[in-house]
Amino acid sequence: ESTEWLDLGGNNINAIDDNPFETLPNLVQLSLAEQLIPGLQTIEPGVFSPLKKLQHLILGGIKTSKLREKTFLGLDSLRTLAFNRKDTRGYKIEKDTFFGLKKLESLDLCVRGLQIAPGGLNGLGKLETLRLRGRTKLTEAGYTFIKAGNECSSSDTELRSSGTLEDCHQACRSQSCCEFFSYGINNRAGYC
Repeated sequence: ESTEWLDLGGNNINAIDDNPFETLPNLVQLSLAEQLIPGLQTIEPGVFSPLKKLQHLILGGIKTSKLREKTFLGLDSLRTLAFNRKDTRGYKIEKDTFFGLKKLESLDLCVRGLQIAPGGLNGLGKLETLRLRGRTKLTEAGYTFIKAGNECSSSDTELRSSGTLEDCHQACRSQSCCEFFSYGINNRAGYC
């Protein structure tokens, strides 16, 4: 019950269901990165809900084809959410996948083949930094959640856009050497 940090990376977890976290109410950081074959195939919506104090979550080895509505419901204190950059299989972010993440400040979606459905980024009113691969398929509805005037950067190339998320996305897509970009305030380009 006093556990605050848990690293389950490098394991063979293929499903997260049946409330596996209800005995960890004080968990602040959880890593499920680099899951081994066959990889994480199922994440039941609301499965993280007992983790009321969780602030940092790292996921990896995700083999599901989509993240469903309310997948992260109950993570009221979550500030950073990162998807393992070694994931090679793309997946789709469904509408309201991030519903309830009212305190999320940083979202790292640096995975190949990612698709974000209309409304897939709903509910991220406090988001300050978003990191995406340049070839991510964004819909117009996905651009409205972050205010204009934020920084747009990439370690791969110079981006001359600092307008909207859509402007940043287009600036990266227009350059063949731009693999990813970061968008937000006080962001660091880093690497995907």
